[in-house]
Formats: sequence, C-alpha cells, structure tokens
Amino acid sequence: MHPMKRGLRIIGIFRPAVPLMMIGIGWLIPVLGSPVTMPTTNGLWLALVISGGVVFVWLLAEIITVVDRNTKVFHLQWDDFSSLAIALVLTEWHGRLVNAGSLEWWFILPWLGAIIDGILSGFLAINNAAQKPIAQVGRG
Repeated sequence: MHPMKRGLRIIGIFRPAVPLMMIGIGWLIPVLGSPVTMPTTNGLWLALVISGGVVFVWLLAEIITVVDRNTKVFHLQWDDFSSLAIALVLTEWHGRLVNAGSLEWWFILPWLGAIIDGILSGFLAINNAAQKPIAQVGRG
C-alpha cells in the first residue's frame, strides 16, 4: 500500500476524534476565539485556511477508508453511527453557542466538517456495502 494512502487510512481509523481535537486545539488558539464575523486579520485568515486544510485531509481520509472494499461492514456501520452522533452533538452545541451569543471561529470548521462527514459516511457506506458479495466464494 502506498505510504500516503496508508497514512490517510490511519487518519480514517481515528477519524471520529478529529473534530473534537480540532475544537480543543482551536479553543486554545487566541485568534480563533474571535466572534464569527467576516475575518479581518491575516492571523485569523491563516488559522482558518489551516483548519480548512485539516478538514479536507480528514474528509479525504474518511472517503478513502469508507470506499475501500476491504473495510468490513461492521466498520462501515460504526463509522456511520459515530459520524452521525458527532454531527448531532456538535449541532446541539452550535445551537447553544448561537443562543448564548458566544459562537467563535474555533467551532465553525470542525462543526461543518462533522456535518459533511455525517452525510458522506452514510452515502459511501451504503455504496460500499452494496458492492460486497453476499457470500464470499473462496478459491481452493
């Protein structure tokens, strides 16, 4: 297996933790603690571009992991369940932050990534499972 594909597959295995790690790290970065409005500083733009890159790599790892024909159906089910659960929890949290008037940039990209991940994981898992034969025929 190509080293890049192997690396993305490893990220794909730990993928449910990525948005939570992004939130934790982003909360510690002062520039991402600004309210969600049009970014006005270069530091905020840079932090958002880096966060967007992390989200891109995370979703690419998700796609590679889920579309791999060797991924077991149980892992596809767990991936879809965890993706949806994280998207729901983060959406609830987002609503509470909006209601409190305290929505900040450290939350936005991980939340949007979790929503996209929740949608992609179900679609790709169903597609992958549909391509698997009902009974594997061994060669003897």
